[in-house]
Amino acid sequence: MAEFNLNWAKSMTMCYFNQYIETNYMYNRHDCNGYAVNVEPLQDWRGINITPIYMGLDRKLETPLLTPKETHVVYWNVFVPINVSIVDLATDEIVANESLTVRTLVLARYPLLESLTMEYETRLNGSNALMTETTAFAMGYTWARGYLQYSKPGGPENVVDNEHLALTVNGGILLDQAFLFNSVDPESIIEYGMETKRVLEGKDISMKEFICNTKLDNGSYIIDPNGDAANSTGDPENATKAMDAALHFDYNVTPITNFLNNNSLPGGSSTR
Repeated sequence: MAEFNLNWAKSMTMCYFNQYIETNYMYNRHDCNGYAVNVEPLQDWRGINITPIYMGLDRKLETPLLTPKETHVVYWNVFVPINVSIVDLATDEIVANESLTVRTLVLARYPLLESLTMEYETRLNGSNALMTETTAFAMGYTWARGYLQYSKPGGPENVVDNEHLALTVNGGILLDQAFLFNSVDPESIIEYGMETKRVLEGKDISMKEFICNTKLDNGSYIIDPNGDAANSTGDPENATKAMDAALHFDYNVTPITNFLNNNSLPGGSSTR
């Protein structure tokens, strides 16, 4: 797929470059002081060379395990070989001919978006990051509920509840978004919080009521998965003791569009 996209980009470059040449640098259109500059149109897109430019990402959230890739393709450096000739308009003779290579920097961030999206897909599939994160949380969840099921009468009927399992997976997906993109969709966080409250308390809550009752820390909604697991047991005090201290995950909801170029690295710039 990556090679196909690159070849497609070369073909489109040749198509539009030839249109530009035919409009401006053929048929002696570009002339000055009795001489004209002509450029031959490209015949094969394979002669175009595209060099990727890698940059490091400055992420605010760092994970000790399964860390996302540090560098991604951010720009393309495009090299196009051309043949330029100078024509004497009085005699219509070619007085000079030279092969050159023109270069341009593609400033669109589509390569970065593609790279991040493909890595996100990889982290969600199979036994990659998402499976590791949800498994780690599920171990604490089943430990707490199993402990209370056998330690006191009236404990949880099932060690694993399907609704709680759904919250675990969805929370892991949001967590991985934060690790990879340094950002999480705010609407997804609100929806996740509302669903968590509904599952644990057994009652629905309106969007307005949830937002009014939600406390934010530095613009982010705090999600406490271990605390949610303790509450789901019906005996949060003992469950919390069994799981030791609860671990808080703070999701940064800063839009990725606010990131700016910052600092310098040995291999290039750093994208903040």
